[in-house]
Amino acid sequence: MIIHQGIVCFLDLLGYKEMVKRDSGPFEPIYLPKIEDLLTSLKPSFDKTGLEIRQFSDSIVLSSKYSIDNAVKIIEAAAQVQYSMIINGILVRGGIAIGRHYTNGDIVYSQALVEAYYIESKYARFPRIVIDQNLIELMLGTSEDPKQLERNYS
Repeated sequence: MIIHQGIVCFLDLLGYKEMVKRDSGPFEPIYLPKIEDLLTSLKPSFDKTGLEIRQFSDSIVLSSKYSIDNAVKIIEAAAQVQYSMIINGILVRGGIAIGRHYTNGDIVYSQALVEAYYIESKYARFPRIVIDQNLIELMLGTSEDPKQLERNYS
């Protein structure tokens, strides 16, 4: 079993508890259809680019194998999800990181997910998506030793 290098975006749906509480009442659900419709509409474009998207509880996880091109795709996809959520009245905050990442459809086992969650919980204190500094340096080619950094994540 090989655990590849990956890029993961962890998004936290803010106010999730209240959304579920409201949708569990006697009225027609409002938030569940919005979330389901949004993710269903985005899935074909994610599948086309090789990105994976999963939603569970108050979390959305976007992931792909590591490459600079995929890093750009993840950032663009995260922005697309964030925008779509905002226009539907749902705020998100998140983190994007690189690291070892394994997924098989049922299991997500990921250093990158742990790091993306850490970035979200420590640095994204309000609705925004924070990108890991190592990933920024790789993308911009500004690392002090880009070859070493690249080896660490390839």
